[in-house]
Amino acid sequence: MLFVVVMYCYYRRRQQLSPVPPALVIGNGKEYNGEFCPLPWAWADGGEACTLFKEMGFETAHDWDVAKRKLLGRVDSFVREVKKYIQLRPRDNLVPVLFFSGHGFEVGREQFLVPTNAENYDSADSFVTLSEILNRLLAVRSAGCGRVVYAIFLDVCRNHLPNNVQEQFRRGMRTEASTPLL
Repeated sequence: MLFVVVMYCYYRRRQQLSPVPPALVIGNGKEYNGEFCPLPWAWADGGEACTLFKEMGFETAHDWDVAKRKLLGRVDSFVREVKKYIQLRPRDNLVPVLFFSGHGFEVGREQFLVPTNAENYDSADSFVTLSEILNRLLAVRSAGCGRVVYAIFLDVCRNHLPNNVQEQFRRGMRTEASTPLL
């Protein structure tokens, strides 16, 4: 009996010491302003994603109703967690998960996620592009860490933009110096 207890304690201690892969869930839905209506299902979908990822063995961080700066900050924290995992388990293959639920739209093949502090379509700077997020995530690979494949889920309410807004965004995208994907 003592042997079984010792083995169980050893096994539980190893589980606690072993890192688990990271997941990040963002649910933007209740605090939208201006042209963006609340999306009550975004929190529910985010909560279900958290539960699912935890059951699958991911260390799941989550946040609800985040503004642009906080959204990008959460992505940066997520990247740091990915790097920590790789340092502790460099031989492992890793599939970190990013899940966003909220408003979004596409212009000229660029995906835009709508943070809660965006009130209208006046400026592309009010939004977070998927390219911004991908560049942050892919920086892990360029830092000499291999075998990382991200699973990104966008559960977005795709807003249809009026033609004049689409053209405004396209002009802005052509004139701004955008950062290419790594």
